[in-house]
Amino acid sequence: MVMEKKDLIPLRTSAMRVKAPLLFTSFLLCSVFEIFASQTVIDFSALNSPSHASIAKGKTVFSTMCVTCHGKDLKGGIGPSLIDAYWKTGDSKEVILDTITNGIDGTEMIAFGAIYSEDDRKAIVDYILSEQEGLRSLKKDQYSRKHFKGKRFSLDLAKGIKADDTKPIPENKIYFKSWEDSISHFNAKLIIKDDGVYEFQTGKNGRTSVFLNGQEVYYVDATLGKNNEKKKFLNLKAGSYSFDVFHEEPKRHKPLYKLTLSKMAKAGEIFKIERTIAFNGLSLHGGEPKLIAAGSRAKIIRKLIPELTLKHVFYLLPNKVLVAFDPAEAKVVKAWQSAKIDQSPSITERSYHASVVEGKPLASTLQGFLLKDKPTKFTYLSSTIVNDKVLIKLSIDGSPYSLEMSPEGENGYKIKGFSDRGIQGLSVKPSEASLLKQDNIKNGQFEISIK
Repeated sequence: MVMEKKDLIPLRTSAMRVKAPLLFTSFLLCSVFEIFASQTVIDFSALNSPSHASIAKGKTVFSTMCVTCHGKDLKGGIGPSLIDAYWKTGDSKEVILDTITNGIDGTEMIAFGAIYSEDDRKAIVDYILSEQEGLRSLKKDQYSRKHFKGKRFSLDLAKGIKADDTKPIPENKIYFKSWEDSISHFNAKLIIKDDGVYEFQTGKNGRTSVFLNGQEVYYVDATLGKNNEKKKFLNLKAGSYSFDVFHEEPKRHKPLYKLTLSKMAKAGEIFKIERTIAFNGLSLHGGEPKLIAAGSRAKIIRKLIPELTLKHVFYLLPNKVLVAFDPAEAKVVKAWQSAKIDQSPSITERSYHASVVEGKPLASTLQGFLLKDKPTKFTYLSSTIVNDKVLIKLSIDGSPYSLEMSPEGENGYKIKGFSDRGIQGLSVKPSEASLLKQDNIKNGQFEISIK
């Protein structure tokens, strides 16, 4: 990472003596250093920090069974990720313990209360929480601007004012709506994963105060021009902290708010930015991150998938085989086994990312058709689910034609082509890996499969 001067922050000044051949350059560098040198490192104690022994025990217990659904890295699989910002049922220690103990009805999350002891379940919770980072249990209060006009933001001031609106933010990301006209107070748990020195930074829009464990650690008022920023270096231990941020966003169509927390690394007499945690994001607009998985019936899916287009139709069969079908050319573009579709691979930037297919690539079966030995195009009419199969209706030169797609064994699929009257001169182009059953193939009647 190439650092600019603005990223280099002196740790102390007693050993600093800036020398430069040009008086102006020397003055400029000294001025920058003196501004940064006014910062001091403040020690903070985490409000909640599980013991290393409990975390280690929880990791061991987690690896015995939980890993099957949630993955070794906790990023999910059959079950959801346990380290992203979005928690459907809640992210508090109590809620996570209750979920492990009693399970979730209607899902594959069974109750583990009779399987693991209470100590083991609590250790699993400690391990899961130790792998978190960022904001959790975020909520937002909104107030009229008049209550804070000409006044410095403070927690005591907010306590004496009734909020106009209060709501939880399940995305655990700070965001603002277009033309929002209020003072916003966000309250959350801030979870720090690694010990170290940290610093808050903003995009310097409007007015912002950040409080940690009730103490103001950052303030900026961009409406007063430059040099109206006050910040402190924070020596934080792994664990959770009380987090509050007040912000007055300028009323605009596209809010520009940005808030980050940077972990600093010591390099000689200076700190430099090692990595950054972003607290701002986008709303899911009431939606939920979802995985589309196979069920007892076939599924028809329209999703934007990388390297494919919205013209392609996806068929997910009960044996977890997913087939991407091009209806215009009546051919299989791609196929996967043990497949599912992640509709929201990036939780907080959902609208900017295509869905992602998770699965093992499977060979194609059908490469299209020839009509009298020439490539031909079809008109796509419809797709219909018939239990574990999908019936695809097409037409060619006004003549109706059908394809039936169905599971074949545990990891394969079969396509059957037929027409009530047959289409003279219509032949199929199978893939090299497919098994083609010869059955009046010149009239478009065929059966082809991949096992």
